[in-house]
Amino acid sequence: MVPIDHLGGIWVAKTKAKKQSMSILRILWIILIVILAIIIVYLYRLQTQGQLLNTLLKTTGSIMNFIEKDPRVAYVLLSYIPIFYLGYKTGKAKK
Repeated sequence: MVPIDHLGGIWVAKTKAKKQSMSILRILWIILIVILAIIIVYLYRLQTQGQLLNTLLKTTGSIMNFIEKDPRVAYVLLSYIPIFYLGYKTGKAKK
C-alpha cells in the first residue's frame, strides 16, 4: 500500500520518486514535434495572409534551380526512399 498524507486540505499519495534520465531519442522526438508545430503555425499564418501559394511556388522554384545545378542532390535524396522503405518492412517483419 502507498501511504497517504493530508497536505493543506488535499489528500496526497506518497510515491517513491525515481530518477529517470531522458534518452536522446526522446529529446529528438520532442524537438521534432516542436519543429512540426512551428511549421504548421507558420503555414497557417501564410495561408491567412494569402501568401501561402506565392511562398510555396518560390520555395519549389528555388529547390528546382538547386537540383538543376547539381542533379546528384536529387539522386541522393531519392535514394533514401528505398532505404526507409526497407527499414520499415524489416521492422514490420520482426514484430
